[in-house]
Amino acid sequence: MFNFFKKIFGSRLFKLFGSTVLMYLAFRKVDLTTLADLLLKVPWWFWVAMLAYQIVLVIIGAYRWSLLLFDKPGVDEVKNFTRASMLGSFYGLLFPTMVASDLLKWLSILKKYPEITKTKLLSSVFLDRVVGFTIFIFSAFLASLVALMTGVAIPWFLVWIFGGLFLGVLVFYFLVFKINLEKIFDRFPWLKKGGDIVELIKNENKSRIYRALGVSLVTELMWVMQVYFISEIFGAGFSLLSVLVVVPVVSMVLLLPISIGGIGARDSMYLVFFGNLGYEPAKILAVSAFSGILGILGSLINGVANYF
Repeated sequence: MFNFFKKIFGSRLFKLFGSTVLMYLAFRKVDLTTLADLLLKVPWWFWVAMLAYQIVLVIIGAYRWSLLLFDKPGVDEVKNFTRASMLGSFYGLLFPTMVASDLLKWLSILKKYPEITKTKLLSSVFLDRVVGFTIFIFSAFLASLVALMTGVAIPWFLVWIFGGLFLGVLVFYFLVFKINLEKIFDRFPWLKKGGDIVELIKNENKSRIYRALGVSLVTELMWVMQVYFISEIFGAGFSLLSVLVVVPVVSMVLLLPISIGGIGARDSMYLVFFGNLGYEPAKILAVSAFSGILGILGSLINGVANYF
């Protein structure tokens, strides 16, 4: 039964259906001609600036990943990890799951650094995800609390969900660094690989993990701030506080497999949350649509950049 539902909710067809329905529900409330006019009036320099901003975010993310494998990653390491991250970003548009794009990233790094074992590379990718998710869920939990205190309308249960997830992340760190999980895993042959990964994570220099968390915090703030910049170019007038509160919450909900790349889902949630704050629907959707287009263009450019 679990596999049945997993196949349904993980299928491209289900996500396409979700994106289509959510796009209809969002965009039926605005004049599409007005929306298109807003997008066409965006100056070319802003497109270039935001695409460059996206590349900077990829480079910083690659630096974070390299921190988990090298004590002091140099220019060559950051460059190679950036290329691998760009490759994964591009193929993420084509493959239905993140596993396939991650596999291409791993192969790219293994070719450059054959001395890195597959288990160590896997542990670095896993830890990179955990580090990123730690800041991600912390931001969403903090944002949901601020939303309740400032009157931003969000479902109250999200606070409990985000709080529970953040607590789960803290429990994970406690189990890895305070409990001898390797002995537990070693008792079961089918869990031995998990024990190897936990051991590698535990053996990492904690200062490197702390630095990676710091880099993640900077990346998260930069990533959220781009929505504020986009709102300014459209004259949407989003306050900085509203962006810092709404965007992490929306981004966390977008982890659910209800759409393709957040198309439709992001638009609907932006319309609900920012709309409740009194912002103009057409400009809200212009900000959301621009963000979606920017993400697709950024991934395409990442793919092309790998050939140079």
